[in-house]
Amino acid sequence: GGTAQPIPDATGQTLDVDAVSTPVYISVAATFDGCTETSPEVLVDGLAFLPLVVASSGDFDIGNNGELIICQGDSVWLVAQLPYTTNFQWYDDQQPLNGANDDTLLVTAPGKYWLTASPGECPGWTASLGLQISVVWGNSPGCVTAIDDPGMRLPAEVFPNPAADWFRIEVADTAPVSLTLNDVSGRVMMEYAFSGQTILNVQQLPRGVYMLWLRSAGGVFMQKVVLE
Repeated sequence: GGTAQPIPDATGQTLDVDAVSTPVYISVAATFDGCTETSPEVLVDGLAFLPLVVASSGDFDIGNNGELIICQGDSVWLVAQLPYTTNFQWYDDQQPLNGANDDTLLVTAPGKYWLTASPGECPGWTASLGLQISVVWGNSPGCVTAIDDPGMRLPAEVFPNPAADWFRIEVADTAPVSLTLNDVSGRVMMEYAFSGQTILNVQQLPRGVYMLWLRSAGGVFMQKVVLE
């Protein structure tokens, strides 16, 4: 090593060292009753981490612009890669997904997904995925979706959206309708049948993004709903 150099104005009992200043060897000299002692050197180093990366697997095709194309009933697993092991938060566009706080996100509906996370060695530092992973419905032959197949689309309205306490759902069909509300992991949060219209009471659910499915003999309706 070289000769130790005094740090300007570093005369207190504590010293803050930021990541930009590392690596650096630090020692401290203290004087008491005219006697000065110097401590051994301590290496303060910073860690450089690879960018946050997400791997994808499941049932999907890849479009010309890199989007993941799915059909109704398909599943996509998005998995954060090492060294990011803590402080996970997944998002759909700018909306944080309630309960999506581990390294894997199950996607069953369109959206623009991304996440923030931290490496285990530095949990106080958070990285963000540098892009949104676009998931869209497909329209190829044999790919039946609630959006792209007009013959299978159930005419329905959901309002207000976003909502705080309830959604009003109106279906232009008198046939019985099966309602399913899923969270972002695919877990069924609510499920029941109705005809014509219903009030979906969501006061007891955590705030976040959910997928609403309506199915009847007249077709299928899917919509992303947000609780604020």
